[in-house]
Amino acid sequence: MSREKRFMKFVGSLWKYHRECFSYSERPWIAKIMDKEEKIYAIVLRSLIWNERKDQQLVQKEFGGFNGTLNRILELGEDGFKVWTKEKIKDMNFAVKKGGKHWSGAHRDNRHKPGFPRALFEYMQLVDRSQVRFFDKFSDFDSAFGAIKQIHSVGNLTSFDILERLYRTEEKLEAKLFKHYPQGFYLTGTGVVSGLRKIYAHMRRNRELEEQGNILIENIREAHGIQKEVAYYEMESILCIYQKDEYPNNLKSEDLLSGVIRPKEFADIYAQTYCKGNQTICL
Repeated sequence: MSREKRFMKFVGSLWKYHRECFSYSERPWIAKIMDKEEKIYAIVLRSLIWNERKDQQLVQKEFGGFNGTLNRILELGEDGFKVWTKEKIKDMNFAVKKGGKHWSGAHRDNRHKPGFPRALFEYMQLVDRSQVRFFDKFSDFDSAFGAIKQIHSVGNLTSFDILERLYRTEEKLEAKLFKHYPQGFYLTGTGVVSGLRKIYAHMRRNRELEEQGNILIENIREAHGIQKEVAYYEMESILCIYQKDEYPNNLKSEDLLSGVIRPKEFADIYAQTYCKGNQTICL
C-alpha cells in the first residue's frame, strides 16, 4: 500500500469512527455574542492575538468592541490610534493558552505584536463601518482570502483562520457570518507543507504540492463521502496536525505512512491525542 493510500485510510477512519475530529467549537464567550458586528470583531481579534487568557478582556473592555474601536479611530486618527493600541497591549503576550502557558504552536506570537496596531487599523479601514456588509459582498472564498491577507502581518495562514472561523462559528445556521468555503486546496503554512511532503517526499515545489493536495482531498472526499465544505477546511488542520508527532509511546506519523501501524489504529491514537474538546485547528 502506498503512503498516499495509508494516509487516505487514516482520514477515512477518522471520519467513520471519530467524527468529533471534524467538529468545530468557538470560544464560549464568543458563542454568546448575539450582535453580528461584535461577533465578527471578536473572532478577528482572537485570530490576531492568540491569547486565551486576555482576548475577551481586550475585545470587550479595553477596546469596547467594534463600535468602541471605530469611535476611538475617529477620535484619535491613525497615528493616535496606533499609539493607543500599542499601550493597550504593552503588557500582553501573544500565543498564550487559557491556563497561562505559552502556546508553542499558535499561528501568531510575539513576533506579530509590534505590527498589531497597524494590522488592526488596516482591518478597520478595510471593513469601514460594517463588517457584515464587507463580508457579505464576496461571492467566493478566494476573493475574501485575497483581501484579508493584504492586511499588514496577516498573510495566508491568519487569513484562512479568520474566514474558517467566521464560516464555521455559525455553520448550523443559514445566516453565516461568512458564507463561502474553499473550492480548492491552500498551502496555508509550514505545517501543511510538512504534512504533504511526508506523503509526497519527491515533490519539492510548493505549487506542485498544492496541486497534489487538491487531488488528495478530492480522492478522500470521493472515497469516504465527506462534504466539500468540511473537507477543505478540516484537511488543512489534519495535514498540519498529524505530522507534529506528539503522540504517546514515541509513535510517529512515519509509522503510519510506512505501514508500521494500521491506519485505523493510528486514527484512534490521533483522535485521543488531538481531538479532545473539539479543538482541531492546527495548533
